Amino acid sequence: MLLLLGYSTQSKLPFGSKIQEISAQQQTVKEQKQAIEAEKVATEEKDDQIEEKLEAALDVADKERIYLTNKNESTIITEDWFLENKQLIDQLSEDTDREEYTNRFKSVRDVFLN
Repeated sequence: MLLLLGYSTQSKLPFGSKIQEISAQQQTVKEQKQAIEAEKVATEEKDDQIEEKLEAALDVADKERIYLTNKNESTIITEDWFLENKQLIDQLSEDTDREEYTNRFKSVRDVFLN
């Protein structure tokens, strides 16, 4: 009977308090994991929104390229346009995504500004 009382969280024996301490640590770890997961989801959602904007900008560049087959100058695709999109690219969390969009916009820049 004494042994069973030792495992109770209300017990004065050291086993009960140790169990309570471990339970509190497990709860803390669980909360930390949930916070990390929530941050990961928020980052993914933010990246998705940025990628949608970048894809829309690339679509504009593609349409502008078709429109300007006989001209060299665009009033839409300007240095400021590239700077705005570069800022969006820099906000992406994944290195591979940043590199991919940087290369894609570099190709667009070569067509319009060189």
